Amino acid sequence: MNVNHRIIPFALLGAITTLDAAAANTIEQIVVTGLRTEQSLLETPVAISVITREDIERSGALTIADVLRGRAGLQIRDTIGDGGRGVLVAMRGFGENAANNTLVLVDGRRLNNPSLAAPDLNSIALADIERIEILQGGAGVLFGDQAVGGVLNVITRRPAHAAVDVQAGGGSHDNRRLALNASQRFTNGIGARFGAERREADNYRDNNASDYRRAGLVLDYEWRDGTLFAEVQRIDDELELPGALPAALARRNRRQSLNGGDFADLETTTARVGASYALTPVWSLEMELTERDSDGRGYQSAANTSDTRITSANPRVVGRFARDAGTATLTMGFDATNAEYVLDIPDFFFRTDIRQEQRDAYAQLLYPLSRTVQASLGARRSRVDDRNYVSGLEHDDGETITTASVAWQFRPDLRVLLRRDEVLRYANVDENGFTLPSVNFLAPQTGVSWEGGVEWFGTQAGGRAMLFELELDDEILYDPAALGPGAQWGMLGANINLESSRRRGALLEWRWQAMERLSLGGSYTWTDAELTAGNADGKEVPYVAEHSAALNANWDVGYGFSLFAEYAYTGSRRALGDDQNVFERVDSEGLLNAALRWNAGQWNATLRANNLTDVDYDTLTSEWYDPALGTAIHARSVYPAAGRTMYLTVGYRL
Repeated sequence: MNVNHRIIPFALLGAITTLDAAAANTIEQIVVTGLRTEQSLLETPVAISVITREDIERSGALTIADVLRGRAGLQIRDTIGDGGRGVLVAMRGFGENAANNTLVLVDGRRLNNPSLAAPDLNSIALADIERIEILQGGAGVLFGDQAVGGVLNVITRRPAHAAVDVQAGGGSHDNRRLALNASQRFTNGIGARFGAERREADNYRDNNASDYRRAGLVLDYEWRDGTLFAEVQRIDDELELPGALPAALARRNRRQSLNGGDFADLETTTARVGASYALTPVWSLEMELTERDSDGRGYQSAANTSDTRITSANPRVVGRFARDAGTATLTMGFDATNAEYVLDIPDFFFRTDIRQEQRDAYAQLLYPLSRTVQASLGARRSRVDDRNYVSGLEHDDGETITTASVAWQFRPDLRVLLRRDEVLRYANVDENGFTLPSVNFLAPQTGVSWEGGVEWFGTQAGGRAMLFELELDDEILYDPAALGPGAQWGMLGANINLESSRRRGALLEWRWQAMERLSLGGSYTWTDAELTAGNADGKEVPYVAEHSAALNANWDVGYGFSLFAEYAYTGSRRALGDDQNVFERVDSEGLLNAALRWNAGQWNATLRANNLTDVDYDTLTSEWYDPALGTAIHARSVYPAAGRTMYLTVGYRL
């Protein structure tokens, strides 16, 4: 399928013209991702994009995948196609290994796993989100392991006032949903927020039914000098797995499945407590304690089980010091994470039990050099300890990384940014379990991330234009040509440390209040991702599109109605597994999504349409490649995506 590429120059033109349209008045916005504490966006020398609560509601989005699709610098892969557990967010040109190179947080709590499993975005309810902060590029000093391509930090809503919100909806493929959210803030400082949701669907493919249940409770107490909070969430997520189809079969029937008995049921319980306290007028203490326990079963048999348990403690002290040019902020903290992963497959007499412990200390200083120039310096010392309780092997390692950035706000609505951040990633338990015969544990992946550009802010228009480069040493990836543990049975492939790799590119994003009732926005990203060592030296990283772009519009029609529309374009790319770049490229795709919203007093309704033009495309395309033969073992395999889908939600707010 070919897509009209004229969208790209139009997106570029829109970004450039809004420079002249930007108003002089800047917008005060608070973020936490730049310093791991609340800070004004304009006082943070890091480029952070913010998706607000208003943005989410006016888009009529059903899932976080809907919200993130089309954002600059993000490439979304929804393998299953339901916006749930199959969603993978890639930043800065990562392909198959994107899940462990993009850090996903919820209020600073990690969603990333110690295995190859991607962060479970299905565990985040859209109704609970206050905003989403997107930090492009490395953030190793502040967040440590896996903050390589970037960081997504979901900030949830806290109890504010008495409110009850009930929603019910249904749509294509027998999709139906019921949700309840209630909150209250009492005069004594105690607040409570409760949310519950049930979603069921047959979905587009055969053997793809899903049944999702969630309940969560947040309690907090606010007083003059601080806040205490406690949170608990329980999720039961049952999902049938349709599996990949040979491309030839998909052309005959895109909805069929060859995996009639495959499923993956996951039960997750998360508990979290935390506090912030003003120790002195200058120093404050912030900390969180979290435990997440996920029990899974399925795939080909109910006897197959997995257990992932992650506990973490994240204390930090924040000092704010008045200076003639502004306020200096010093953040010093300690991150402790224990992860345990147990996988049991009785039919193959396979069992793994691996523990990973990380202990990190970090400090970062933001200092105003003048009233218009801010600089930031920081460092992190990280240690990891891996223990395999089945093989008896043990390994420890460590790294020290640094960061430096500067921001010059040479006009009230314009500033220039330059940032250098060293990044770090440790191999997860799955990767260490499938290495070359001579390797028991993979070396840490390290590298340097550079980013620079200009941001403009205003009440009428805003955006950013950035250039970036990421160079990695010992990148952890799967090499299908390596002589791994299956070589004795004629099967190639193993996880390796690639000597070097490089990503570079540019991104533009913009917004423009064209008229009182009409707002426009868009983005464009160019990514050049290339392996620079090994037998794939000079080859493109599979499943990374060189070009991606988006346009969106929101029109307040009046009489309580508003209309949202977006067009998201993803350029052609190499199929997953095509490390040698020898097969036909995956076609580009362009999706048109729209939403019609209505509000009248306490009632509201949203009609959301995805893939409005009913385009046939695939959420994932892969090749199996035998380097010895130079041919594909199987024909190309695909995960067909749904065609046009419609969903209606009706809500009532007290």
